[in-house]
Amino acid sequence: MSRRRKTNSKKNHKPRRTRARSPEVTRRDLLKGALMGGIAAAVGGGILSGCESPMILPAARAATGSLPNILFVFSDSHRASAWSGGAESHVITPHLGQMADQGVVFSQCVANYPLCSPARASLLTGLYPQTHGVTENLPNYCSTPLDPRFATVAEVCQRAGYATGYIGRWHLDTVKLQEDIPPGPKRQGFDHYWRHIRVLYARGYRTWTFDAEGRRVDMDPWSVPAQTEMVIEGIRKLKDRPFCLFVSFTPPHSPYEHAPAEWRRRYQETAFPLRPNVTRHPDATREQLCGYYAFISGIDAAMGRLMRALDEMGLAADTILVYTSDHGELVNSHDHWTKYFPWEESIGVPLLIRWPRRLKGGRRLDLPAGTVDLSPTLLGLAGLPIPPAMEGRNLSPMMLNGAAHRSEDSLFLMRILLPGVTDIAASGDWRGVRTGRHTYARLRSGGASQPWLLYDNREDPFQIVNLVGNPRHQALQRHLEAELARWIRRTGDDFPA
Repeated sequence: MSRRRKTNSKKNHKPRRTRARSPEVTRRDLLKGALMGGIAAAVGGGILSGCESPMILPAARAATGSLPNILFVFSDSHRASAWSGGAESHVITPHLGQMADQGVVFSQCVANYPLCSPARASLLTGLYPQTHGVTENLPNYCSTPLDPRFATVAEVCQRAGYATGYIGRWHLDTVKLQEDIPPGPKRQGFDHYWRHIRVLYARGYRTWTFDAEGRRVDMDPWSVPAQTEMVIEGIRKLKDRPFCLFVSFTPPHSPYEHAPAEWRRRYQETAFPLRPNVTRHPDATREQLCGYYAFISGIDAAMGRLMRALDEMGLAADTILVYTSDHGELVNSHDHWTKYFPWEESIGVPLLIRWPRRLKGGRRLDLPAGTVDLSPTLLGLAGLPIPPAMEGRNLSPMMLNGAAHRSEDSLFLMRILLPGVTDIAASGDWRGVRTGRHTYARLRSGGASQPWLLYDNREDPFQIVNLVGNPRHQALQRHLEAELARWIRRTGDDFPA
């Protein structure tokens, strides 16, 4: 994780017109949805989720025990290509492969903002950073924490009768490193089972959690096995009700030397190819990838353990199991080691969803999906009300009944660089769009912006040939310019299009 230098000016602790907008509206929407559900239940009717499809009433579903469980697992910095079902198929992930065979794989899922805290806030709220206001990493940098008044997926589930829980790194508040997130609104609806894990990457993956009294308990740097047992404990405690459990694994985030030694050795003994967009330092890249891949294989083993636990408890058929990541990681593709950029290794993330009771397995969906779409999609799958204020799309109809989708639909991409903050990653302040085929981005320069990157991801999957300014692609560039301008207007962004 890159570090940033804060300025002494207090006014720089807020982004340009990206502070949280009207959180009362989202809470009001949630209350309104719950009220409508109760009224409709009383008269035996149905209500709409706020998106595409009708839903069964939460009250009725809770009464009949038909609400599916939700087990949502996401890691930190796992790029979409790095698993056995991706372009880096030499990465050993048999359990993710099993999950893909039994569920649905989104082949074009991206982080709208490839940075931890903004991505996590969008994941939980279904809102863009321009709305929820989390535009930098927390608690380190000049950003505001996620406002507890925003409705989250956990709060919607709670109101429908779910038990909720969270295990792992939170990364959405300014609470000091030595303190747990206190019970109450700062936990954003994850109230029934809470195991907060802290990590200091720069100090040798120092990892700890907190006991029931809030006291620090140190953990092994390779914390995934212990965390997995916490998850299984949480499932056992919550399984008498429908549960919504979110799990945040800290790997495969760098530094990679703390990856499981047995997996690291296995990759060191393997001759695997580098991506063609790695143009310098091949030996160093290979060594780093050995650790990166080892982390991913270790997470895969944890996913296998969780799937076995669901089977043993008789919960697998009725549990929506999700695996994804907050963003990707470049690992020296395009001569950069971190994230922040519009390149596929940075924005692309795996997204696998398994629900044996309702979803036909072995399917790949090519429609573009973003982090901001995940909460409304989860709620849509479960048949729960989607707060109208959520800005993401409900993609569940495509999974449940094969509803048509438009592959040319675009996703909004961004890096919101706060005024006065040094950009160590040198990614700059940029906005972009990602369609089913193309990636386009503009870079801020002073008070204006200029075309920066344009790739045809079908013809050039490693994004080596930048088409910006190419006379043969001017019509395409103008079209993507218009798409980007539309997104900027829609989100109230002040970025100069």
